[in-house]
Amino acid sequence: ELDLRGSRTSAGEFDEALRMLSALEINPQDVVSKVVNLDEIPDAVKELDRYPERYLKINAVFH
Repeated sequence: ELDLRGSRTSAGEFDEALRMLSALEINPQDVVSKVVNLDEIPDAVKELDRYPERYLKINAVFH
């Protein structure tokens, strides 16, 4: 089972994004601007706040 939740400005866009991904209408590599580890999240949020024009999506990975 998978539970997806959004934050910031994308919370209401997950249904459409998942539909587009499953229909191969978009390439995830074109959407994700940066991938960070759990311990990098605070710095990534600060950078996103400081330079929002640089990022479309920042994803956190949990290893």
